[in-house]
Amino acid sequence: MKCTSCGAELAEGTVFCTSCGSKVAQPAAPAVTDTPVVSAAPVVPATPAPQPVPAPAPAAPAYQSPAYQSPAYQTPAYQAPVQPAPQPSVYVQPQVNSTPISPLGYIGYNILFNLPLIGIIMIFVFSFSNANINRKNYARSYLIVYAVIIILSILGFILTLILGASLPELFSQFS
Repeated sequence: MKCTSCGAELAEGTVFCTSCGSKVAQPAAPAVTDTPVVSAAPVVPATPAPQPVPAPAPAAPAYQSPAYQSPAYQTPAYQAPVQPAPQPSVYVQPQVNSTPISPLGYIGYNILFNLPLIGIIMIFVFSFSNANINRKNYARSYLIVYAVIIILSILGFILTLILGASLPELFSQFS
């Protein structure tokens, strides 16, 4: 038995072709009768009429990918407000010299700041100048130390005045 679509050889009783999957036409079963048929003429098997060969299916056109089209974007309904351009600052920070002070520089500044009158003047000059930020901070620390010493000296003098009259009496009791 052969498939009518592709012509592949099929086993008897198959319903579908194993090659192309098309449904196979089953041959008509001969009618069975109980009486034998007697014919005077010899029986010539009928040859099946030639079936027309189906025309080959037109070839499918080659697949062509569609040309890329950029999607049409819609503008959003909400747009962020436009920020104004930042205005340049009026204040311009001055350039400051920040070179570190060497160890010998600290020794020299200690000697200079401990001179009686010139030291105090130089502490004020260096504390309020813009020449070197490190020297400025070192002079300010010296100024703060001198201010603390002056405040403690004044408090000690006041305590001496208050307790001064009684101090000699206290010392005379122990001798």
